[in-house]
Amino acid sequence: MIDPPIDRRLPLIGRPMGTVQVIGAGVWVGSHYGWWLLALGLCAVVPACMLETIAFLINPAGRSSPLFALYTLLLIAFYGLLAIGFAATALGCAQLFEPRRGTGHPSGLMVYGELLDRVPELLLLGLLGGVVAIPLTIALPVGVYFWGRWSLAWWVALYEGLGPVASLKRSWELTEGAWWHACLVQLANAVLSMVVLMAVYFILSLVLTPIRNAGEARPLLAIDSFVSQLTTIAAFPIGAAITVMLYWDLRARHEAVDIGDGSGELTTS
Repeated sequence: MIDPPIDRRLPLIGRPMGTVQVIGAGVWVGSHYGWWLLALGLCAVVPACMLETIAFLINPAGRSSPLFALYTLLLIAFYGLLAIGFAATALGCAQLFEPRRGTGHPSGLMVYGELLDRVPELLLLGLLGGVVAIPLTIALPVGVYFWGRWSLAWWVALYEGLGPVASLKRSWELTEGAWWHACLVQLANAVLSMVVLMAVYFILSLVLTPIRNAGEARPLLAIDSFVSQLTTIAAFPIGAAITVMLYWDLRARHEAVDIGDGSGELTTS
């Protein structure tokens, strides 16, 4: 499977960074390793889109159709593979700084192997997050604070392999005294990712417009869906890199971590 290009110019993290510095470092990492991270995610996204295309082509007329069960299973597999592709991109970006198992720079097989081990924890955290999100959405001012404190929970579960409750606690610890900083970085990250997404979608739309105009109804839906997923995964590396830099920045504020020159060596004190 694909391996990343070796670049020892990864941003050094030895002291806390400001909001602009975190975003700038994330953009640097996302742009320099974007093709590898994109290819890493596409290993799961492309098969997912193929399954969705098949689902569109056999789309049954109603639930009573004998094909409805197959249609439902294909869509479940599609969303599962899609989530795995995005998670692999995020985990691969994190492992550029802290490769696992002492193997040096991460490989695609290593990333997907570790990711599959963490699927149960991520699913449980997603269920817990869905339950907690309901009251926090109702109590919006308080919800913003809690969102800032727990904004790294999913990423912590992905990077460190913690369970759902432990991930919430870990995120709470990392954002102690800097929840506003985490909120600002995440907000700026969302805006920047949206701009990149719109730009990529515009370019792909220009290229695929003739195909769309010549397509039939169901193939057209499949093409639109594929373009949509490709656009999202193409915009994801920079967003994932910014969050990774935020994660290490918050660790530097509390644990005095020091990432060396990108060689995969990391020390904590």
